[in-house]
Amino acid sequence: MNGDDEIGDLSSDMTERYLLFLRGRGPEPDLTELPQELRDTVREQLEIVAALADRGPEPPPVEEDPVAIRLGLVPGPKTLERPPTTGRDPGNGSVRQVLEDLQFRFGGQIDLEFSPSWKARVPAGMTPVAQSGVFGEIVAVCLAGPGQWLGEVEAVATFFRECPISSLAITSADAERAVLITAADAQRSVDPVRGWLPPRSPTPEPLAIALGRHFDQLLPAWDQVVGLDGFLDVTDTEATGAEAAQDEWQLALQGKPRLDHKKEGQRWLREIGSSPIAAMVTAVQERRLADDELLAELARVSGAGAS
Repeated sequence: MNGDDEIGDLSSDMTERYLLFLRGRGPEPDLTELPQELRDTVREQLEIVAALADRGPEPPPVEEDPVAIRLGLVPGPKTLERPPTTGRDPGNGSVRQVLEDLQFRFGGQIDLEFSPSWKARVPAGMTPVAQSGVFGEIVAVCLAGPGQWLGEVEAVATFFRECPISSLAITSADAERAVLITAADAQRSVDPVRGWLPPRSPTPEPLAIALGRHFDQLLPAWDQVVGLDGFLDVTDTEATGAEAAQDEWQLALQGKPRLDHKKEGQRWLREIGSSPIAAMVTAVQERRLADDELLAELARVSGAGAS
């Protein structure tokens, strides 16, 4: 075992012991005997573990925690074997192969169930294939003509209301033409100018693209936390809050609302400027404004704008 392995084992051991401490099942690990460089590294990891442990439900064992695995605190699970690409049949097997390929692409984070509980309740003319999901978002996958659903809008809307799904993928048997529909898509919408609008008709695309994009949006974008240390090291909270408030204030004023209440909101923003907003942001950052106090301050500023 080389030095890196020893450090990794030590970090994993400290992480597990600290998680037990947070759960009230052991003493807090003592870092004083560690070398300074290693002590700082382990302390940073323990701070992350503490943040994860405050998420609400009791976290899983650290070696199984997907967030801890993505952050590199513990080794990940064994790599999935890529499903075979030969022997695909022209029917259901093509859709099944796409789903298994997506599960491999996302490192096993996508759950697949090929005998879902809702299969007897799909709208007429659709054949249930599977359900796939991640983080509680369930996608029902059915065979049908991608444009067929527009003739069954009410049936599709009922399917959403009665079954535990968040979206519906309707695909051709070869998985080359598919549409992904949400519950909102199955409802009429209202436009201030054009009035009531029928449900939209998404452009068909390969199932692998439609579902792949959907899962990309649902899964955390871990690459975006690379600059987190720079954010945490900010000491001039007043300047940072003022800059953020100014940017958002200007962005809100760039829109061209058509509804009266949104026009009134823009007028109010122009009147008060970004300074009161920046002051509230800074107070929250510095923990000088509790929940009730923040609401009171928002009400006060809103009243000033309304007057």
